[in-house]
Amino acid sequence: MTFNDAGAIPLQHRPSLTVRELDHLDYLAKIRHWLRDDAWNPGGTSLRFENPDYRVGDLIVVDGNITKAKPLVGRPCFGIATALLRYEYATRYVKGRGAMPAGRCHTCKAKDACRWVVTNRLKSVPSLERSWTSWLQEGGPSMFSMPNYKGSGQQRSWVELCRELRQVHFTSANDQHVATAYAEKDRIAREKDKERQAQNRRRARRNGEIDEFDEELLKKAAIKRAVALVEFRKDPECPRVLSRLPQKSLKELLEVWLGREILRAMKTKDNAPSIARWIARTGRSNTSKNHSSLSSRVAKDLQRIEKLERAHWRNEILLPPLDRQNEFPSGG
Repeated sequence: MTFNDAGAIPLQHRPSLTVRELDHLDYLAKIRHWLRDDAWNPGGTSLRFENPDYRVGDLIVVDGNITKAKPLVGRPCFGIATALLRYEYATRYVKGRGAMPAGRCHTCKAKDACRWVVTNRLKSVPSLERSWTSWLQEGGPSMFSMPNYKGSGQQRSWVELCRELRQVHFTSANDQHVATAYAEKDRIAREKDKERQAQNRRRARRNGEIDEFDEELLKKAAIKRAVALVEFRKDPECPRVLSRLPQKSLKELLEVWLGREILRAMKTKDNAPSIARWIARTGRSNTSKNHSSLSSRVAKDLQRIEKLERAHWRNEILLPPLDRQNEFPSGG
């Protein structure tokens, strides 16, 4: 198995990561990530990092821990020693262009603040500071501009420094800012997706096209009315148009109501034969092998529905019409 220049991270079978995933890594995971030789383009994926102006005065560091910080999102390398030390001066040879920067530090607008944080962290722990000093005495970051540094004293001191870095954890108040920012981003994305779906649904409905979501809304509306009618029937003084209706017939009547509303939403005929065909097609309990007989029953139920929709009792309509704004909204 092949390892990178820190002697710690296998170079094979490494997953690609997004900037967001990098942002959510904890401190030590970030330390390990920037030991990868492909840290800036993990798994061959070209990542776009945010590059805001960020200065020393934008944060407070105590013993290596960032206790207060202006929000910084999309720059997961900030304050990570392995990222700065490994890539601030590192170059790679590009055919036809010569030595080019190997990382993103050369264009980073937060580099001074990052260097200040990293230096504070390296000096806050004696063992870290000793390893860092030894590495600097061996040549420090100049090794990453040399093609043949592997196996040298510089690399050995770098490996020792990386070993120490992986043992010390620091915290950052910016982690909460990152979590909050992505949560808000997700919320906005959900709202936009919800509105997009609503627009698509409105467009589809204008063409008489409905989906499972629409059907579920209408089913809920039918169930709501069924529950209300059952409650009305418990009162011995409820109108005869409802009290004389058997329980089985009440269920069949609500299925007819549902079929009518679905066919209306589909902008197609909602007469008795059409509803009968819908009932037969969907296998409702009102199904009859004889279409004429079923159509006749549906026609009678439609008449009952019309009576119930006109019937008022105790200041309520027994079977209220569909409230399209509240019961059948395009946005759910």
